[in-house]
Amino acid sequence: MRIELQPAFLLHSRKISDSRLLVDFLTRDFGVVGAIARAPSKKKSAFSVFCPALVSWVGGKPLKTLTDYELAQHGPPAMFGHALYCGFYINELLQRLMPKGESCPAVYDTYKKTLGHLNAISRAEPSGNVLIQVEPLLRELELLVLEELGYLVDFSADANTGEPLEKNKSYYLDIHSGFSEAGNPAWPVFDGAVIAAMAERNFTDNRHRSAMKRMMRILLLPLLGSKPLKSRELFAGHLNHA
Repeated sequence: MRIELQPAFLLHSRKISDSRLLVDFLTRDFGVVGAIARAPSKKKSAFSVFCPALVSWVGGKPLKTLTDYELAQHGPPAMFGHALYCGFYINELLQRLMPKGESCPAVYDTYKKTLGHLNAISRAEPSGNVLIQVEPLLRELELLVLEELGYLVDFSADANTGEPLEKNKSYYLDIHSGFSEAGNPAWPVFDGAVIAAMAERNFTDNRHRSAMKRMMRILLLPLLGSKPLKSRELFAGHLNHA
């Protein structure tokens, strides 16, 4: 199979020999695509994360052979600071979790929109609290990934009784079944107001930021497994030195 000029973003590249790279792209019509690529020459566009590109490949196996890569705009976006590390995080998240070769246009469109917001935030740094601006973008994408993969719990009803969740109550979170008033004491507990805000994709109340981040880490953990995200470690180091 030959695919020509597919809109894509580079998620990750790794050198496997002096002349070859292993690359992963998020594409508009084919989801995440892994391929073997020749190291770019002086006449060809260098591989660049966060920059829209057009890619071509051949092959029907899970690992393709990249035949062409062209940047769709001149030069990579000027992303830096907190926004840059958030970009690394969403790239690693998609590379690790999204199935290869399965079209996910909603993820592609949201990723593209998120990069646009992160670039705008980069240009505005260091004014304001950047984390307040970037964390809603991360929560939106994380929720979408869980939904696309079929692992998003119900934020509206008690998993045991089916009754609507109430904002003035607290609920246990079971990563497999969802939220309930009755649960294992070892399970994490969240306020109904935070759960309701997540259901509504309402990230405007800064009092909920920490709980929302904790909730998403818990929900993503079964998919990510025990291998830590390198981008989280880099981000933590960046915050410590900021």
